[in-house]
Amino acid sequence: MASIYHIRHLNGLLMALGFTGSPLSFGLFSSGPRFLSVADVLRWLALQCTGVKELPKRPLENADDRVAFVEQISELLARHASFCLDVETIYAAEGAAVKELIRLARTLLNAVQSAINRPALPATLEKQLQTISTSTAVELMPVSRGDCVGHSAGRPDGACCIDQLAMAAKLQQLNLSRSAASQLVDTAASLLQAFERHSRPERVILRRRVRDFLLRLGLHLDSGADQELEHIQLQLAEQLRRAKADLLDTQHACLDLENELTQDSDRAQKRLQSLQNLKPAFLEDHKKLMAELQETYDMYVACVRNERFLEMEAEKRQAKARAGLLEQQKVLQNIQQKMKDEAANLLACRFDRGTSDDEEEGQKESVNLARKRRSTRESQESKQEETENPFTASGRQLPAETSRRRRPQRRGNGETTERRSSDDVEFSEDMQGNGVRKGNQFTVAKR
Repeated sequence: MASIYHIRHLNGLLMALGFTGSPLSFGLFSSGPRFLSVADVLRWLALQCTGVKELPKRPLENADDRVAFVEQISELLARHASFCLDVETIYAAEGAAVKELIRLARTLLNAVQSAINRPALPATLEKQLQTISTSTAVELMPVSRGDCVGHSAGRPDGACCIDQLAMAAKLQQLNLSRSAASQLVDTAASLLQAFERHSRPERVILRRRVRDFLLRLGLHLDSGADQELEHIQLQLAEQLRRAKADLLDTQHACLDLENELTQDSDRAQKRLQSLQNLKPAFLEDHKKLMAELQETYDMYVACVRNERFLEMEAEKRQAKARAGLLEQQKVLQNIQQKMKDEAANLLACRFDRGTSDDEEEGQKESVNLARKRRSTRESQESKQEETENPFTASGRQLPAETSRRRRPQRRGNGETTERRSSDDVEFSEDMQGNGVRKGNQFTVAKR
């Protein structure tokens, strides 16, 4: 946003240029954008810079009319004064537009001051420069994009203005001379075409004179601009030559690198082929060890298979043996139950008869019967164990047989008991009294 200092500075520049309109105030821009006030100042500055007598007036109420007006003014300033106007800032008509107007007014004031303070020139140049107006001075003066104050680095203001004015005059003279030369060249070309139509000697002499005149005119028109152009051409040619030399150097470097790469790849390929053809000493040992390892692995597989087969067979035999033992246990339990029943019946008969002789005979018979059944059972078990365990010797007594023998023991009270296997019935004789049954023990009294 523009401050009161910028507005005062703009009013001072406008007064120096001769602006007769109403001056701007800080209150206008503090309340909001003021496009009409900015447009009046911009129109007056454009008339002063371009030299146009009058601009077409149009209403500036609509946005399209304002945009067209700003574009027209910017085109006029760019064409006549080589001034680049910020269109968006002017259209906004705020504080930044004041700064843009200050820049335009300062440029115009500098051009006017440089035209007024120029030094005395020759008469011919003074006559040519009499027709130069303010707009022409602005056109010929080089203006930068930033704020141009008119002071060069290390030089006073008067000297800078003199140099700029002299340069503008020279450029104007150069343009006039070039236009005259182009006209002379066109005229001479038409004359040559007309002379070539005729083959008279006088025409040949005229053609020679015209050629000499044109050559002298071309040498006379050769000025500093042509020398600068030739200098620029020479510089461009030198740069082109250097670029070509650099390009050739880079091409040679690339070729050298490609040759080195091809050589390295050839060496690596040869080395690879030699390594592939070479057979190290450890390969033969490796083959032998691999053959031995294969044989060992085959033997291991066969052993594992045999072991698993034998384990399966042993499990089958153990299952059969368990089934036989269960059947035997069932048979023995049945026999034991029958013996218990028979012993109970014999005891009951003995008590019923009341005779001791019969009791003794029945007891002896029951004992003998039990012994026979036990012997038959032991013989069957021994045969079965021999069939299940063929590795046991026939003459060696098995631990099961020794464990199943009857072991007579004597108690402290004078009773004699016969302890048998867990499946047999135990009988004991008591010297005092009748027979008593205790669990799986039967006690018989002796007289």
